[in-house]
Amino acid sequence: MPKLSVWLGGAFLVSLVFSQSAIAQSITANLDGTGTIIIIDGNTYHIEGGTQAGANLFHSFQNFGLSSGEIANFLSHPSINNILGRVVGGNASIIDGLIQANPNLYLMNPAGIVFGANASLNVGGDFLATTADRIGFEQGWFNATGANDYAALVGAPNQFAFLSAQPGAILNFGDLTTEQNVSLVGGTVLNQGKVVATQGNVTLAAIPGERFVKISQPGMLLSLEIPTHELTAEITPVDLPTLLTGRGSALVPTPARSGATTGGLPLPLQNGDVMIAGEISGQQVDLYAAGKVTPTEADLVQGDTRVIRFSATGENPAQVVFIDARADNPTDLLFGAEAGTIAQLIERDENGVSVISEQLAVISESVGELESVAIVAEGNEGNFWLGNQWIRSENIADYAAQLQTWGEALTTNADILLYSCFTALGATGEALVQSIADMTGADVAASVNATGSSNYGGDWVLEHSTGEMGAGNPFSVETLANWDGKLATHTVTDFTDGGGANTLRMLIGGAAAGDTVIFASASTVTLAGTRIFWGTDNLTIDGNGGTVDGNNTSSIFYINANNATIQNLTIQNGTFGGSGGGFYHDRAGELKLENVNISGNSAGLGGGAFRSSASVITINNSMISGNSASVGGGINDLGASLSINNSIISGNSASIGGGGVLSDSGAVTITNSLISNNLAKYVGGIGSSGAITITNSMISGNSAVDRTGGISTDSSTITVRNSKISGNFSAEPGGDIRSVTGIIEVTDHVGDLSLDIYARRAVTISGTGSITVTGDIQTNSNPLTLNAAGNIDLVNLNLPSTEGGDITLTAGGNINTKNLFTSGSSGGDITFTSGGSINTFNGTYGSLDTRANSATGDG
Repeated sequence: MPKLSVWLGGAFLVSLVFSQSAIAQSITANLDGTGTIIIIDGNTYHIEGGTQAGANLFHSFQNFGLSSGEIANFLSHPSINNILGRVVGGNASIIDGLIQANPNLYLMNPAGIVFGANASLNVGGDFLATTADRIGFEQGWFNATGANDYAALVGAPNQFAFLSAQPGAILNFGDLTTEQNVSLVGGTVLNQGKVVATQGNVTLAAIPGERFVKISQPGMLLSLEIPTHELTAEITPVDLPTLLTGRGSALVPTPARSGATTGGLPLPLQNGDVMIAGEISGQQVDLYAAGKVTPTEADLVQGDTRVIRFSATGENPAQVVFIDARADNPTDLLFGAEAGTIAQLIERDENGVSVISEQLAVISESVGELESVAIVAEGNEGNFWLGNQWIRSENIADYAAQLQTWGEALTTNADILLYSCFTALGATGEALVQSIADMTGADVAASVNATGSSNYGGDWVLEHSTGEMGAGNPFSVETLANWDGKLATHTVTDFTDGGGANTLRMLIGGAAAGDTVIFASASTVTLAGTRIFWGTDNLTIDGNGGTVDGNNTSSIFYINANNATIQNLTIQNGTFGGSGGGFYHDRAGELKLENVNISGNSAGLGGGAFRSSASVITINNSMISGNSASVGGGINDLGASLSINNSIISGNSASIGGGGVLSDSGAVTITNSLISNNLAKYVGGIGSSGAITITNSMISGNSAVDRTGGISTDSSTITVRNSKISGNFSAEPGGDIRSVTGIIEVTDHVGDLSLDIYARRAVTISGTGSITVTGDIQTNSNPLTLNAAGNIDLVNLNLPSTEGGDITLTAGGNINTKNLFTSGSSGGDITFTSGGSINTFNGTYGSLDTRANSATGDG
């Protein structure tokens, strides 16, 4: 069969525009004796009647579609557990409205299903959409066409039949969020919207044609069966290009919604693929594909994730790949396995041996005994890490009972492939590998040298084995060629600061590029002398919850290397007369901090917590608190860009400038973070020479002795979205926000807002509550625009310029101004629009246009 490819590359993804008049495809009942009744009430289709079998209720539709604003409301008795609806007319279901039901809801349309940008769910139970031709029960099938023996269709559905050579596609551009399970099971699946199960699991499955799909109990995998006799599909699926281009329907391709991108990847969508270009979130996320599973960005998928790729011949996978999350770029490996594999991450806080034991039992029960297991893990001579377990030749006997259960899930001639640096090296390495083979009954292979990218001297050859190996590498050639990392870990077991071989200082000094140095336990290293020199590029320090203490005599690290990563570590009580109380990163490249706590450090010059010259600094899930310096009490960034995510910068101080953050040249981006109670002479919170963008964050309680308590930039734009700014202070105007020549934009502020602003260009502010603005705003003929759901109060606000700037105020409540001046050679125009009253006192105004219930003033 020729391969069908639809291109979604460049700067566009597919989005859909639904024309109300073009989607005349309403919900209509099929008059086949099922008894479905449609009652139209305005924009709502009440769906009643149907045929009941036990706790199941069946419906039959000629067409099933919704325009934007329409509602499909499935009505049922409380005794009903499952509602199942089929669509028989041969048209794809174009759903751009709301679907409501109390029990579990199954919607079957072999022609194809598209959820538009306005589609949403209000379903009390599970929701499953499928392009199968039949939904199976213990005693019979619910057919998409023709007659059904409804009396036999009792109990829960347990299988699907896909009879076409290429089953129909399911495309989602809407918000499919429920509390319980959500499943999209078709021949091709595209998600550019949201699929979220807040308390349940998400399944996206692209099933090969002419297959049965068996469903077992929750948590188990889908499994494929080949029909024993020829079956014919009665409904021809709408082909993928037609669904995407909208021929014969109301779909019109347009550029993607603002902000949607491909993440820089050219992504073709082919039959059999699962493509993820929007949020997927669940307790468990299972992604099945006859082709590839491709996310445009790995972090779009949240939850314990399994990626299941059926074999090239459309059979169940026979190889399982477990990837330790400590590995470099683990999601590249998760989504980069070959056909015929099941891939899963082991999180760092999980008992990795237990996870493998449990999953092998589940998988083998679903799809049968497995031919091989591959493990990708960080390690070294005679050891490797699986989650929070450090497995070594000395403790392998502790896992004997669990390893025996691994063997029970495997075929007699199965292989275990252990991808980890140096793990089979020497007598201890060989003993470890042999022990695993003895306990599992499998042949085991492992490496005696570096494993990983050739950039770090690695390869993917397993040089040592206990028997003849039949299994190959589980990853695609493309994945191996592009993966950037090495699976070498040095484990700190001596937590003194002496000269021992396994101390932190010695292991950092002896590490090679691409290595990881990890603490064996959450212990503390107290420095006894000078700071630790770190000169190796692409090195990761993983504290495993431990601490390095400078003992108030030294800073912690001097990093003279590119691309440094610090994670799961506390850095405290460091001190240095120069720069970098906690550490100084003195090279370009990238600095990453993940789950790091930097506190109680001090520097005589810049960067109480740290100073860095990195081109890119990324801080995730970290806390920087109680540090001090002359400039950059918390962070002193000398590089190009700084990104702070899900972090706290609090209680830091600078005797001169930048109590929390001082960025000398680059842009600062802050997301889902708290910047609070930082102090400086100038700029208490965040100061940058570049643009500052703040999203979903709080900037509060920061103060400056002279100017700018909260946020400051000299010449760039300040953008604040959906955040809260409050309680910042400075002696001069601009206690909250100061921009000398840049634009200030505060949008979707959460709650009431009171801002002290110093500005010299355009200012735009909008919020969900009331807005109060004071300060000194000289817009130089640029506008001041305020939009509040509540009141607007402008007090002691000065707007002088050669020509006064325009002021536009729009309030849901009252507008009150006092001592407001817009002046110059000619005053700017002022437009007030109020849902309540307008009160102006003691001001100098240009042309004034007011729209309100009442207006008063003396100016």
